[in-house]
Amino acid sequence: MSLFRRVRDTFRPDRIDTEIDREFQFHFEQRVDDLIAAGATPEEARRQAARLFGNRAHLRESTRDRDLLEPLRSLLQDLRFAARNLRRSPGFTAVAVLSLAFGIGVNASIFTMVHGILLQRLPVPDPSRIVQVDGHIKSFDNSSFSFPVFRELARQDSIFADLIAFRNAPVQIDFDGRDHTASLEMVSGGYFRFFGARPALGRLLDESDERTDGARPVCVLSYNAWQSLFGGDPAVLRRPLSIRGIALQIVGVAPPGFTGAELQSQYDLFVPTAESNDLVGIPRQSANYIWLRMLGRIPRAMSRAEASARLEAASQAIEDALPKNRANKGTTFSLVDASKGFGNWRTPLRDPLVILMGAVSLVLLVACANLANLLLARAAERRQEFAIKLAIGIGRGRLLRQLLVETALLAACGGALALMLSSVLTRLLLALFNAGEDYAVLNVSASSAVLLFTFGACVATILLAGVYPSWRASRMDAGPGLKGSTMADHGTMRRSLILVQVSLAVVLLFGASLFTHSLRNLKTIDLGYRIDRVLTVNLGPKGTLKGPRVAFSAQVDGEILDRARHLPGVEAAAFASPGILSGGMIGASITLPDAAGGSRDFSGTHGVKVSPGFFLTLRMRLLRGRDFTAADGASAPPVAIVNRRLAALAWPGQDALGKHFDGWGGKNVEVIGVTADSRDQDVRASVEPTVYLPLDQQRISGASLELRCTAPLPAVETAVREIVKTAAPGYRVSRAIGMELLRDNQIHQERLLAFLSSLFGALGTSLALVGIYGLIAYSVRRRTREIGIRISVGAQNRDVLWLFLRESALLLGAGLILGLSLALLLSRFVGKLLFQVPRLDAPAMAATVALLAIGGVAASVLPAHAATRVSPIEALRED
Repeated sequence: MSLFRRVRDTFRPDRIDTEIDREFQFHFEQRVDDLIAAGATPEEARRQAARLFGNRAHLRESTRDRDLLEPLRSLLQDLRFAARNLRRSPGFTAVAVLSLAFGIGVNASIFTMVHGILLQRLPVPDPSRIVQVDGHIKSFDNSSFSFPVFRELARQDSIFADLIAFRNAPVQIDFDGRDHTASLEMVSGGYFRFFGARPALGRLLDESDERTDGARPVCVLSYNAWQSLFGGDPAVLRRPLSIRGIALQIVGVAPPGFTGAELQSQYDLFVPTAESNDLVGIPRQSANYIWLRMLGRIPRAMSRAEASARLEAASQAIEDALPKNRANKGTTFSLVDASKGFGNWRTPLRDPLVILMGAVSLVLLVACANLANLLLARAAERRQEFAIKLAIGIGRGRLLRQLLVETALLAACGGALALMLSSVLTRLLLALFNAGEDYAVLNVSASSAVLLFTFGACVATILLAGVYPSWRASRMDAGPGLKGSTMADHGTMRRSLILVQVSLAVVLLFGASLFTHSLRNLKTIDLGYRIDRVLTVNLGPKGTLKGPRVAFSAQVDGEILDRARHLPGVEAAAFASPGILSGGMIGASITLPDAAGGSRDFSGTHGVKVSPGFFLTLRMRLLRGRDFTAADGASAPPVAIVNRRLAALAWPGQDALGKHFDGWGGKNVEVIGVTADSRDQDVRASVEPTVYLPLDQQRISGASLELRCTAPLPAVETAVREIVKTAAPGYRVSRAIGMELLRDNQIHQERLLAFLSSLFGALGTSLALVGIYGLIAYSVRRRTREIGIRISVGAQNRDVLWLFLRESALLLGAGLILGLSLALLLSRFVGKLLFQVPRLDAPAMAATVALLAIGGVAASVLPAHAATRVSPIEALRED
């Protein structure tokens, strides 16, 4: 028989048996013919031949055993047998598969995030040679630089074999008369060459595109943007698109899947840094604009430590070659590993992801303990089946293998379902994390590493949950099992597994309580104003940035405000620049005159330019003085309102009203009011000294319209867009978002931790309660005869109920004590991720104990109550 036919017939055992029987019959008939030829009668010949060949079934088995492919056929038989067994127990199979699916699925989902953010390396040859340029300036570190700094660093050819610079920005692109929100990345000429990218269409950017500022307005589309915006049309190379009035010629399309320097970010188009002035208002040659980030490739013969030391030593020479009056003067440069790309997301998400990976590992351990408990109970119910198999001659090794194959089949089914669940959960997590974000969007996708991880989780499940129950069942004594006697009790092991489940569930629930409490604190913290029902609409100039900047005029902002305030469903409206919670606060110093006729500088003040009605719109308390009015225009004396913190620091022990200062573009600015302290830009930050200035006395090129609404925000947004289109045709709405969502964008890390820890806590607790339910139910079945005797001699229902509740109460109590001790030990690692929550959080402990206690009692009462309904007569008849 050929090897191909043997492999093929491995999957058709009946055909193999037929072939063996046919060959056996051939040799049997030949022997009979030989005996007849020697003088025996036909009947005697057949008897002798049968005696010679022996039992046909045994011969068939021994022939199979000599086949090299027999182990494979035997394994396939075990798989079919396991599938039939699991099909006959749908309840057990469903509980086991779902437990594993959730346990492995959440692990696969978090590992997708961990791999995509913390582990994935740049798809370039020898990524260990890729470095990120950082700078240290006095007391802080920085990873952004001016273009002149990039130019000087690129000349350090003894340190860098290649160096690139890049900067992302949100833009509105216009083509075919339609506006589209897009993400843009400005890149240096060697950007695509650095990553070895080849165009999917046309050409990519190179050094010739950025030699002269604004000389070659070209762009390259990402592959996704080419498909989604242009339908993959090859003629796109002949179609221009416009950004702020600048017509950009599309010269090529990046290859599919190209991400560039940031593996977790996706951009729609790439333009040369030479277009920075025209597209985003950054003069490229200025040494005062800190905007570019850099990646470099060091020479093969040089280590990163040596390259970093050389660059640090060259810092002074680089500084001397730069303009004297510039931003971030006195920088010391250094190199850090960038084999995984620029660390835009890695640094802030490293600790949360490591903690979440630890939490999901605990969920998987709970799921494995739950499955092991189920397998032990199932083995006890199948004791007669195992005894019969051992009695008819099946080896203990074969029985062990059959049971492990059954566990492996459960793990495989759970793993397959887990992959689907992880895909859904990963998309949900990204949607939760990116909610309200239009530009800084986190992108992570599954890879082959996730498949390998899921396979490894399935193997770990088999080892953790399947080996001991299978080995224990294969070691049973066949004699008592054939008589129907109870299999040796696994009570100690099953109770130990329940203790492990409860303890781990306590850790997960306690962690969920801490993170939920932290999120609640961030959401309820007093910001100094009210953000409910407030819509923020960002307005910016529509046209080109070439030439003088477009500025808001009192006439334009007055018309927009007047019409917005009269919209149905709008209570109040005002302008602010920068917008509240936009993260764009500007810092500066003010000069304070003193009584002796001198002056002193007060640094670190933050400024917000606002229109009249701002404090009313935000419900920000004005403690003293007056609000801005229409009379505080460009020709009026300069005035300002300060917050209480600035008043206390600048004029301690004095009344700030009527005080004067120089700064923020004004001379002899009078303080006309004092407001309560507020967190205008970051909900976590402490209150900063803040100056509020009249919008009409400042020159700005954009602002945020803040509207307090009673109508649904989307309806108000539509109406405001129409007002801007008619009242200010030179401006466009770049973004419209509710202020509550703006706040949530700042705390997306805490929202993610609270959501996932709550999910993991719920999963771990559910699995632990299922384990308690199963233990009590099994105990009730095993002690049915004992229950009948107790009832027959006068035991009351409460006595029978307490018999089983006492067992679960002891397990719950021990699990709570052990789990809380472990939780308090591990809480030290999450302290820095909590906001105003102590590690020894009494409410979190109380919530954990209460939830598990209530759940444990409920899981115990249901099966224990069934014991009170046992009929003594029927129970005493049981063997």
